[in-house]
Amino acid sequence: GEDYYVHNPSLGIQYQFSPTLVGLAQGGYYLQIPKHGSKDGGPTVNLSLTQRLQRTQYTLSFIGGYTEDYVSAENRGFTQTYTGYGTIRHQLTQRLYVELTGYMARYKYNNEEKAWDWGARTCPSYVLFRWLTVSLEASYRGYNSNIAANDYTEFSGIFRITVARPGYQPGTMGQLAYR
Repeated sequence: GEDYYVHNPSLGIQYQFSPTLVGLAQGGYYLQIPKHGSKDGGPTVNLSLTQRLQRTQYTLSFIGGYTEDYVSAENRGFTQTYTGYGTIRHQLTQRLYVELTGYMARYKYNNEEKAWDWGARTCPSYVLFRWLTVSLEASYRGYNSNIAANDYTEFSGIFRITVARPGYQPGTMGQLAYR
């Protein structure tokens, strides 16, 4: 691959509009400087709005700029990306949570490939003990590229057992999953 540097200065603010509504706005500009060749750059943005009610939390967010992928199976390298997310998390009972997330993303790769990626995921979680949670995740993903051979759809399901220290919030760390 090609060696490069990335500079990504940004500035942001988090603001609590009310006890239940929090917003985040962060913007900047990234500049990719390869060892050989021409520079590339673009805006970076991180916007989110979270509304928390007694048993339900709603989050809308938009994240954009770039990602670097050198360790996954796809190994896409440096990618310009912009993604919008929407998440609803609802507490049905004291121990049962349900989460639904949807997203749409736009990618521009170094090889001139451009793609749309979209999907949805649902994940009910049940807290058996303060330190043990079980969940069942189902998801759908669609990927549509200007290179037709790269198009695909994916359906997946995961049964997850999470063991964590007391005071842990489900979905944040320490997960063991079977796919």
